[in-house]
Amino acid sequence: MTRFTSLILAAGRGTRIGGPKALLLVGSGPDAAPLAEVQSRDHLAVGASTVAVVLRAREADMLAPRLQSRGVRIVVSEAPEEHGPAGSIAAAVRALDLAPPAVWLITPVDLRVAPQTLHAVATFNDPSAPRTVAVVPSFQGRKGHPVAILSSALTRYVEPNPPPLRDHLRSLADGVHILHVPDPNITENLNRSSQTQTLARITESALPPRFFADSAAPH
Repeated sequence: MTRFTSLILAAGRGTRIGGPKALLLVGSGPDAAPLAEVQSRDHLAVGASTVAVVLRAREADMLAPRLQSRGVRIVVSEAPEEHGPAGSIAAAVRALDLAPPAVWLITPVDLRVAPQTLHAVATFNDPSAPRTVAVVPSFQGRKGHPVAILSSALTRYVEPNPPPLRDHLRSLADGVHILHVPDPNITENLNRSSQTQTLARITESALPPRFFADSAAPH
Protein backbone atom coordinates (compact mmCIF):
# COMPACT_ATOMS: atom_id res chain seq x y z
CA MET A 1 0.00 0.00 0.00
CA THR A 2 1.53 3.34 -1.04
CA ARG A 3 -0.64 6.21 -2.29
CA PHE A 4 -3.68 6.72 -0.10
CA THR A 5 -6.75 8.83 0.55
CA SER A 6 -7.32 9.94 4.14
CA LEU A 7 -10.91 9.97 5.33
CA ILE A 8 -11.45 11.87 8.59
CA LEU A 9 -14.78 11.17 10.27
CA ALA A 10 -15.95 14.38 11.94
CA ALA A 11 -19.76 14.36 11.73
CA GLY A 12 -20.43 13.54 15.38
CA ARG A 13 -22.48 15.89 17.53
CA GLY A 14 -20.03 15.81 20.44
CA THR A 15 -22.74 15.76 23.09
CA ARG A 16 -20.36 14.36 25.73
CA ILE A 17 -17.94 17.28 25.46
CA GLY A 18 -20.33 20.13 24.80
CA GLY A 19 -19.93 20.62 21.06
CA PRO A 20 -18.89 19.07 17.74
CA LYS A 21 -15.47 17.43 17.93
CA ALA A 22 -14.58 18.87 14.53
CA LEU A 23 -14.71 22.36 16.04
CA LEU A 24 -12.56 21.66 19.11
CA LEU A 25 -9.77 24.21 19.22
CA VAL A 26 -6.27 22.78 19.32
CA GLY A 27 -3.64 24.98 20.94
CA SER A 28 -4.12 28.40 22.41
CA GLY A 29 -3.88 32.01 21.37
CA PRO A 30 -4.19 33.27 17.79
CA ASP A 31 -2.69 30.08 16.33
CA ALA A 32 -5.41 27.81 17.77
CA ALA A 33 -7.12 25.84 15.01
CA PRO A 34 -10.17 23.55 14.83
CA LEU A 35 -9.41 19.87 15.24
CA ALA A 36 -10.67 18.92 11.78
CA GLU A 37 -8.13 21.31 10.26
CA VAL A 38 -5.28 20.06 12.47
CA GLN A 39 -6.05 16.46 11.57
CA SER A 40 -6.11 17.37 7.89
CA ARG A 41 -2.68 18.99 8.19
CA ASP A 42 -1.33 15.88 9.93
CA HIS A 43 -2.56 13.59 7.15
CA LEU A 44 -1.27 15.82 4.37
CA ALA A 45 2.12 15.93 6.10
CA VAL A 46 2.50 12.14 5.97
CA GLY A 47 1.73 11.93 2.28
CA ALA A 48 -2.01 11.55 1.77
CA SER A 49 -2.79 12.20 -1.89
CA THR A 50 -6.30 13.32 -0.92
CA VAL A 51 -7.76 14.30 2.44
CA ALA A 52 -11.53 14.30 2.85
CA VAL A 53 -13.38 15.33 6.01
CA VAL A 54 -16.95 14.19 6.69
CA LEU A 55 -18.97 16.89 8.48
CA ARG A 56 -22.54 17.88 9.20
CA ALA A 57 -23.80 20.80 7.10
CA ARG A 58 -23.39 23.48 9.79
CA GLU A 59 -19.78 22.57 10.56
CA ALA A 60 -19.03 22.19 6.86
CA ASP A 61 -20.16 25.78 6.24
CA MET A 62 -18.05 27.05 9.13
CA LEU A 63 -14.87 25.18 8.20
CA ALA A 64 -15.05 25.25 4.40
CA PRO A 65 -12.78 28.32 3.93
CA ARG A 66 -10.07 26.89 6.20
CA LEU A 67 -10.16 23.35 4.83
CA GLN A 68 -10.59 24.11 1.16
CA SER A 69 -7.70 26.56 1.22
CA ARG A 70 -5.52 23.54 2.05
CA GLY A 71 -7.02 21.47 -0.75
CA VAL A 72 -9.09 19.35 1.63
CA ARG A 73 -12.31 17.81 0.31
CA ILE A 74 -15.48 18.24 2.36
CA VAL A 75 -18.20 15.59 2.43
CA VAL A 76 -21.49 16.60 4.03
CA SER A 77 -23.23 13.74 5.83
CA GLU A 78 -26.99 13.63 6.22
CA ALA A 79 -26.91 10.08 7.58
CA PRO A 80 -29.19 9.30 10.52
CA GLU A 81 -27.45 9.73 13.85
CA GLU A 82 -28.00 6.09 14.73
CA HIS A 83 -25.79 5.00 11.82
CA GLY A 84 -22.81 6.53 13.60
CA PRO A 85 -19.43 6.41 11.80
CA ALA A 86 -20.82 3.90 9.30
CA GLY A 87 -23.10 6.63 7.98
CA SER A 88 -20.12 8.92 7.49
CA ILE A 89 -18.17 6.27 5.62
CA ALA A 90 -21.21 5.64 3.41
CA ALA A 91 -21.53 9.36 2.68
CA ALA A 92 -17.87 9.48 1.64
CA VAL A 93 -18.13 6.36 -0.54
CA ARG A 94 -21.05 7.95 -2.38
CA ALA A 95 -19.29 11.31 -2.78
CA LEU A 96 -15.76 10.20 -3.62
CA ASP A 97 -14.29 8.02 -6.32
CA LEU A 98 -13.40 4.49 -5.19
CA ALA A 99 -10.92 4.17 -8.05
CA PRO A 100 -7.15 4.35 -7.38
CA PRO A 101 -5.47 5.42 -5.22
CA ALA A 102 -7.04 2.32 -3.83
CA VAL A 103 -6.16 2.69 -0.13
CA TRP A 104 -8.39 4.65 2.23
CA LEU A 105 -7.04 5.56 5.65
CA ILE A 106 -10.07 5.99 7.93
CA THR A 107 -9.61 8.01 11.13
CA PRO A 108 -12.04 9.40 13.71
CA VAL A 109 -11.39 13.12 14.11
CA ASP A 110 -10.90 12.75 17.88
CA LEU A 111 -8.10 10.19 17.62
CA ARG A 112 -4.67 11.80 17.27
CA VAL A 113 -1.82 9.37 16.79
CA ALA A 114 1.87 9.76 15.96
CA PRO A 115 2.69 10.66 12.34
CA GLN A 116 4.74 7.47 12.15
CA THR A 117 1.60 5.48 12.97
CA LEU A 118 -0.45 7.17 10.25
CA HIS A 119 2.28 6.50 7.71
CA ALA A 120 2.93 2.90 8.79
CA VAL A 121 -0.72 1.88 8.59
CA ALA A 122 -1.42 3.70 5.32
CA THR A 123 1.66 2.43 3.46
CA PHE A 124 1.81 -1.14 4.78
CA ASN A 125 3.13 -3.50 2.14
CA ASP A 126 4.17 -7.04 2.96
CA PRO A 127 4.74 -9.45 0.05
CA SER A 128 4.18 -12.33 2.47
CA ALA A 129 0.58 -11.16 3.03
CA PRO A 130 -0.75 -10.81 -0.54
CA ARG A 131 -4.39 -11.27 0.49
CA THR A 132 -4.40 -8.23 2.76
CA VAL A 133 -7.32 -5.87 2.07
CA ALA A 134 -7.26 -3.98 5.39
CA VAL A 135 -4.72 -3.05 8.06
CA VAL A 136 -5.65 -2.51 11.70
CA PRO A 137 -3.10 -1.19 14.23
CA SER A 138 -2.66 -2.88 17.60
CA PHE A 139 -0.90 -1.75 20.77
CA GLN A 140 -0.26 -4.37 23.46
CA GLY A 141 -3.09 -6.53 22.16
CA ARG A 142 -5.64 -3.70 21.82
CA LYS A 143 -6.83 -2.88 18.31
CA GLY A 144 -7.56 0.69 17.30
CA HIS A 145 -7.44 3.27 14.52
CA PRO A 146 -6.64 4.48 11.93
CA VAL A 147 -7.71 1.64 9.65
CA ALA A 148 -6.38 1.29 6.11
CA ILE A 149 -8.68 -0.50 3.70
CA LEU A 150 -8.71 -1.08 -0.04
CA SER A 151 -11.45 0.80 -1.85
CA SER A 152 -12.56 -2.49 -3.39
CA ALA A 153 -13.48 -3.65 0.12
CA LEU A 154 -15.78 -0.67 0.75
CA THR A 155 -18.61 -1.54 -1.63
CA ARG A 156 -20.80 -2.59 1.32
CA TYR A 157 -21.08 1.12 2.11
CA VAL A 158 -22.94 1.78 -1.14
CA GLU A 159 -25.73 -0.48 0.12
CA PRO A 160 -28.55 0.51 2.50
CA ASN A 161 -27.88 0.03 6.22
CA PRO A 162 -24.07 0.10 6.09
CA PRO A 163 -22.35 -2.01 8.75
CA PRO A 164 -20.22 -0.64 11.58
CA LEU A 165 -16.60 -0.70 10.46
CA ARG A 166 -15.76 -3.17 13.24
CA ASP A 167 -18.31 -5.65 11.92
CA HIS A 168 -17.21 -5.14 8.33
CA LEU A 169 -13.58 -5.82 9.23
CA ARG A 170 -14.64 -8.98 11.03
CA SER A 171 -16.39 -10.15 7.86
CA LEU A 172 -13.14 -9.72 5.92
CA ALA A 173 -11.56 -12.43 8.10
CA ASP A 174 -7.98 -13.27 7.08
CA GLY A 175 -7.94 -10.32 4.68
CA VAL A 176 -7.24 -8.12 7.72
CA HIS A 177 -3.62 -7.68 8.81
CA ILE A 178 -2.95 -6.69 12.41
CA LEU A 179 -0.02 -4.27 12.53
CA HIS A 180 1.67 -3.91 15.92
CA VAL A 181 2.66 -0.30 16.62
CA PRO A 182 4.36 1.39 19.60
CA ASP A 183 1.60 4.00 19.91
CA PRO A 184 -0.88 3.79 22.81
CA ASN A 185 -2.99 6.58 21.34
CA ILE A 186 -4.54 4.30 18.70
CA THR A 187 -7.26 3.39 21.22
CA GLU A 188 -7.68 6.74 23.00
CA ASN A 189 -10.58 8.79 21.67
CA LEU A 190 -13.23 10.92 23.38
CA ASN A 191 -15.70 8.06 23.74
CA ARG A 192 -13.68 6.38 26.47
CA SER A 193 -13.69 6.87 30.24
CA SER A 194 -10.29 8.62 30.26
CA GLN A 195 -11.97 11.50 28.48
CA THR A 196 -10.50 14.37 30.52
CA GLN A 197 -6.87 13.38 29.98
CA THR A 198 -7.49 12.52 26.36
CA LEU A 199 -9.24 15.83 25.75
CA ALA A 200 -6.31 17.79 27.19
CA ARG A 201 -3.85 15.81 25.06
CA ILE A 202 -5.85 16.20 21.86
CA THR A 203 -6.44 19.93 22.28
CA GLU A 204 -2.92 20.64 23.60
CA SER A 205 -4.44 23.07 26.05
CA ALA A 206 -6.02 23.40 29.46
CA LEU A 207 -9.64 22.49 30.05
CA PRO A 208 -12.50 23.29 29.68
CA PRO A 209 -12.55 22.75 25.93
CA ARG A 210 -13.05 25.64 23.54
CA PHE A 211 -14.69 25.47 20.15
CA PHE A 212 -14.09 27.29 16.88
CA ALA A 213 -17.50 28.96 17.09
CA ASP A 214 -16.49 30.48 20.41
CA SER A 215 -13.31 31.95 18.97
CA ALA A 216 -15.13 33.39 15.97
CA ALA A 217 -17.77 35.11 18.09
CA PRO A 218 -17.34 38.79 19.06
CA HIS A 219 -16.20 39.41 22.65
